Amino acid sequence: IDTCRLSSNLSDPQHESCTSLVSIEQQPATPSRRKFLQKVTATTLVVTAASSGLVPVDSTAWAASGTDDTAILNLPSLNLIPQFSTADDVPSDYFSDNRYIYGFVERIIDGDTIRVRHVPGYGLRRQSTQPLQQRGIAKDTLSIRVYGIDTPEIGKNKRQVSQPFSEEAKSFTSKLVYNKMVKVTFLRKDQYSRAVASVETVPPRFLSWIPGFGPKDLSLELAKAGLAELYTGGGAQYN
Repeated sequence: IDTCRLSSNLSDPQHESCTSLVSIEQQPATPSRRKFLQKVTATTLVVTAASSGLVPVDSTAWAASGTDDTAILNLPSLNLIPQFSTADDVPSDYFSDNRYIYGFVERIIDGDTIRVRHVPGYGLRRQSTQPLQQRGIAKDTLSIRVYGIDTPEIGKNKRQVSQPFSEEAKSFTSKLVYNKMVKVTFLRKDQYSRAVASVETVPPRFLSWIPGFGPKDLSLELAKAGLAELYTGGGAQYN
């Protein structure tokens, strides 16, 4: 990856002076590596993956960096990556700019609605993630309404009858994303304070380039399985 020495001034030319390095995780545990890590302890190193490469930002500008594919190197005592607990915490520009985050699917509400716990920095540091060990998760998860489709409704109480194939749609979504990491690209918020977003699976890196093993879009997969129809209601969004 490219890493950049950052100064406190964003206009400083050093912000554009980058050195190409092998990913720190892949370097052998040699004395020279340890010496390098000691040197960067006093330097803020934040690298942000963007479509045109890695763009350096300093800690004061992180909130405007534009993506969640971020690694913080050798800064165990600093929490520079924002974590969104609920959909209400997501800044408006994440929706207007269609930014994305990575998260762990904690619950399947029905075929087109899930709850996701935001996992900052997962794009470059794929750490193992475990489900929350608690009953109430609303305050720690984002309510996500999958974009572009509508699946059959599940009855919310005994007097409300579930629509045909609603359980099949929920089961399909569960098999694809439940207790797994997903990429969430924000589109808008709906009237129920849910984030309308695209949800994609996150395959292992070594498989993602193989045809048929790449990311799967939950909306498209439900539609292809015949378990969803095109959503044409108010505020419909298509990615």
